[in-house]
Order: sequence, then structure tokens, then C-alpha cells
Amino acid sequence: MKNAWPEWLFVLGVGLSLSVVLNHHSAKGLDLARDYFPSGMPAGSGRTVGSAESSSGASTAPTFENEVAESIQRLEQKGFQAIGTDEVLALMQDPRLEAGMVVLVDARNETLFQERHIPGAYLFDHYQMDQYVDLVLPMCQIAEQVVVYCNGGHCEDSEFAATDLVQLGVPQEKLFIYAAGMRGWNEGGHPVALGDRFDDFDELRTLLQVSPEPEDEQP
Repeated sequence: MKNAWPEWLFVLGVGLSLSVVLNHHSAKGLDLARDYFPSGMPAGSGRTVGSAESSSGASTAPTFENEVAESIQRLEQKGFQAIGTDEVLALMQDPRLEAGMVVLVDARNETLFQERHIPGAYLFDHYQMDQYVDLVLPMCQIAEQVVVYCNGGHCEDSEFAATDLVQLGVPQEKLFIYAAGMRGWNEGGHPVALGDRFDDFDELRTLLQVSPEPEDEQP
């Protein structure tokens, strides 16, 4: 056993040399000249590549406003026109809405629509299109302007519904997509309707009614 140590040293040397050669030629090998623990980041800090925090500690998670901006960019690349909250709000007082010349289309499902929707909107769940197309399509064809919305942000149901309407013959130039959707509408505290559409305009008139100013008191 005492005479075996030279052989162990030989084997260890060969193994070490072979490891260095393999590491050098491997794409996943360690860079022996690289400092893997630079100052300010000690070993065991738990920091990983792809962390949602920047070097200043601020979160880089996307905001809802960024989601809306990205959606608008995507929609415009596909030839759709985007419309903002202020423009949709103006339509609430446009007589063309109640006359059917402006049509709002809610591209979400019935449960979400019943909970709350933009007053005057028609439900058009494109996943259940057969249930709604006979009512919604004629209204969109005669309208001057059609506004489609869903939950907003990265939600693409409004885009899918608008694409379905185009394929069914609605001119794309009169289609607008409200990219902020129901989330943006809710966050702005704007009027909403509950349940079915049949009494939406009565509710809307009540919500938009301005109390008369008090008359000056006579002395």
C-alpha cells in the first residue's frame, strides 16, 4: 500500500488534465477566467437571471398600461383601428348609439356580461358565435361605427370577434377595438349596466342625468 501512492498521484493528474480539456471544449463548461461572484453579489444571494427586479430593486413586471399599448400596436399591425376610453365615453352621449348607428360589441362570455358591461353593448361570444350572430351581425352591418371590446390588455377576444365580423362581411374600416376593455372602463369608474341589454338605455339616462342647478332664491 505504501508503494501505491505514486500510482494514485499519476491517476489523479491524468484525471485532472482530462477534466480541464473537456471543460475547455464543452459549451456548458466553466470559464476559468470568469468571476462568478462579482462584488455586490455574494455567493448564496439567491439572485437569478430573469428576476423581475432590476439592479435598483424596482419591479419590471408589465403594467396594464403597457399591456394596452402592446395590444394597440398589435391591432394596428393587423389593420384594426384602436379607440380610447375618452372616445367610448363620448359615445355614451351620442344619439347614434341608441339609434343603432353606433354598435358596441362585448366579446366576453355571458357570465361576465351579466355581471357588468358597457351600457348598450351586444353580447357576442365568438366561442359561441351561433347563439349571437343572428342578432349582432345585422346590427353591425347597418351601423356606421362598431366598437368591440373584451377584458382589455392582453385579452385577444375582441380581436378574434372583430376578425369573425370581418369574415362575415362587416367592413373592417368601420370596426374599432377598445383595447383597454372592461378593465380600463371599470378602473375609470365609468357607467356600467347589469344583466341583459333590454333596459340599458334607461339605466344610462339615469346614470348620466345631471341634477338641475338650484334656482336663485328671491329676496
